[in-house]
Amino acid sequence: MTRSPASGDRSLVTRTLLLETAERLFAESGIDSVSMRQIAATAGQRNNYATQYHFGTKEDLIRALFELRLQPIEARRAALLADIETRQETGNVRLLIEAAFRPAAETLLSADGPCHYLRFLARATVQFPLSYFERGSGAAPAYARIVEHLNACLPGLTPRARRQRIGWSALIANQVLAQLEGALAGLPLDERKAKLDPAFANLCDFCTGGLLGPPRP
Repeated sequence: MTRSPASGDRSLVTRTLLLETAERLFAESGIDSVSMRQIAATAGQRNNYATQYHFGTKEDLIRALFELRLQPIEARRAALLADIETRQETGNVRLLIEAAFRPAAETLLSADGPCHYLRFLARATVQFPLSYFERGSGAAPAYARIVEHLNACLPGLTPRARRQRIGWSALIANQVLAQLEGALAGLPLDERKAKLDPAFANLCDFCTGGLLGPPRP
C-alpha cells in the first residue's frame, strides 16, 4: 500500500519539525541530556516514539541533522572554492580558510535569525569524530578539496603537523562560530552583520596565522 501525496507531505513536515526541535534541544542542553522521547514531546507529537519512527536511533538522528544543514553549506563552499580555483589562487591560505568557514558564518545572517545548528555542531564534534558524520555519505567534497589545497600550501610541515593544524583550525572555527550564533540570536540583521563581519575576519586571520606558523625546530 503506497502513501498518498498528502501523507508524504505530512511526514516531511514532521521530520523537519523533529530535526529542528532536536537541534535546539541538543544545542541548549547537550546531546546526552536530551532523550528521543523529549524531542517528540517538545515537538508536540502525541506519539512518544515519533522520533524513533522517523529516524531510528539517536545517532541516526544526529547524522540526519548534520546532513540536512551541511548540504547548503557545502554548495556555498563549492561555489567559493570554484572562484578561487578559476582565479588560480589556491596558494592563498587566507582565501582557502575563508571559503571553508564563511558558509557556516553566513547562516548567522539568515532573515529568520540564526538557528541552533552551529551550537549543536560544536557540541557534536567534541563528542563524535567528523568521520562519524561523513560515514557512507561523502558528505563534504568541497571541504575535502580545500584541505587538499591547504596541504599543498604547507610543504614545510610534516603530514602529521599539517593534519593537526588544519583539524584544530576547524575545531576552533566551529567553537567561535557557535559562540557568535548564541551571542547574535535575537538581534536585527544589520546589527548581526555589523558584529559578525569583523569577528569573522579576525577568526580567519587567526586560523591563517596558525597554519602558516613556522615548523617546530
